[in-house]
Amino acid sequence: AVLRAKQQDKQEQENYLFRLQSFLLKPEMALFIDETHKSANASRRRRAWSKKGVQPVVEAAFEEDFRKRYTLIAACDIDGFVEDACKIVLREPAASDPESGTVDTEKFVKYIEDCVVPVLGSYVEGEPRSVV
Repeated sequence: AVLRAKQQDKQEQENYLFRLQSFLLKPEMALFIDETHKSANASRRRRAWSKKGVQPVVEAAFEEDFRKRYTLIAACDIDGFVEDACKIVLREPAASDPESGTVDTEKFVKYIEDCVVPVLGSYVEGEPRSVV
């Protein structure tokens, strides 16, 4: 079976590609930014198998960092992740780390200023990473 998102809209995709082609002169000019998170359940194995009649057992290493939650904001270009434009944020606020906690507008703007702007190229000169 093929799974497709209910929100999929072919016309919206075509409109996006058309708009993108109007100012993206080369693929190298594109820089994409996305955010994801990791929580305690993110790496938990949800299924296991065993012989019929035998309860499956999944061994897991419980380390101190296991329950910590993180947010990852990352940027990538045609060559992959741009390491200088990737940031990991510990979700639990810590007095020793003012950048920890939920990524709100203020923290996101700071990420753009501190991590993304320094790796951007010039659009006028057609440089890589000049269209975000």
